[in-house]
Amino acid sequence: MPDPFFLNTAQNIAGTLCRDAIWDGDRCNWVSWMAMPHGQTIQFTWRAHGPGLYEGVAGIAYFLAQVYRFSPDSVLRRTIQGALKASLSRCESIPPEFRSSLFNGWVGVAHSVLSAAEIMKDDDLLHRGFNLLLSASKVEPDRNYLDIINGSAGAIQGLLHSPRAFRQMDLIEAAARHGNNLLSTARTEGNAASWPTEGNLFLLGYAHGVAGIASALLELAAVTGESSYMEMAISGLEFERQKFDPKERAWPDLRQQQNPSSVFSEGWCHGSSGIGLSRLRAFELGMSGQELSGEIDAAVQRTAISLHTAQTVPDSSNFCLCHGLAGNAAFFLKAAQVLDRKDLKEIAEKVGYFGIKRHEEMGLPWQCGIGQGRENAGLMLGLAGIGLFFLQLYSPLTVSNVLLLENGVN
Repeated sequence: MPDPFFLNTAQNIAGTLCRDAIWDGDRCNWVSWMAMPHGQTIQFTWRAHGPGLYEGVAGIAYFLAQVYRFSPDSVLRRTIQGALKASLSRCESIPPEFRSSLFNGWVGVAHSVLSAAEIMKDDDLLHRGFNLLLSASKVEPDRNYLDIINGSAGAIQGLLHSPRAFRQMDLIEAAARHGNNLLSTARTEGNAASWPTEGNLFLLGYAHGVAGIASALLELAAVTGESSYMEMAISGLEFERQKFDPKERAWPDLRQQQNPSSVFSEGWCHGSSGIGLSRLRAFELGMSGQELSGEIDAAVQRTAISLHTAQTVPDSSNFCLCHGLAGNAAFFLKAAQVLDRKDLKEIAEKVGYFGIKRHEEMGLPWQCGIGQGRENAGLMLGLAGIGLFFLQLYSPLTVSNVLLLENGVN
């Protein structure tokens, strides 16, 4: 039986977000503590959220809409609609090169709008979301943007898996154009392939690396039946396989160019949990073999150690989806479903109880992915994503997994 404490925690977070929304007519936004680039450094400041899915109002609305499934009320509905109207009103401000982006562009905003529209039975939002997705599908792929966060890989996921998108031929054709962009930009060495992404580096992992790109190509192959996408995806998996460190049983973070073999991560963005998610999805799409099973096992073991450490030394980690406890534990929820392992679900639930005790019973703020000890409202770095994790704990087969862009609606 699902534990109502998980639902209650998500509802509490949703209530906080509804309370803290700042209104301008029929639109709303939030002000959060954020990290902003300033020359060669990062500065922290309070600022309003942008329109996108990653840390924008579309992402906050995405979480609130999932809460609406279980506790529909007028305040929540009005806040979701206000946030989405704010997001849609600012879509033209997104630079053209990012408009096909899943997490920072039109594709992600459309995904959030369509998800909320289906849950709330809102025909106006449904119409506006689908029109935005169609507009995003007409944006030509950019050879400089390839990854899940900002590029063609994320565009493929959104164009194929947003509500109302599946089997829409124009959207499939647009996704194929992005797939061809990935085929033409791949660097191949023998039977391994990789792509230049963040900082023009050839990275591992889901958000900016090979794992996410290979997952997108696998999804495209499953829909189109084109073998070239499958073959390139397999080559991408081989590149990560060659970088695996058997001693550490983990994949190095190749952003650390001075000594890339000494830094390892467990986060969804650049580490084991995201790579593990990509392998679980590959397994669901029909891939098999000892190497794939071994990679899933390695990701589980490495991530389990980090989850244990974080609960033993509470200040050692944050709770966000991108690179924190919630994202890592969400990997365990997915693994529990795919592998039919109750023990992995129990590990994820233990993380949830740890969060409830520390942040609700002790009255401490949630540790978000921004740092500096301040809360953030956003989806991937803040409260909205933490709340989404607790909803997944409560009903993992119903609530959408934004880390793989799975749809609980469909």
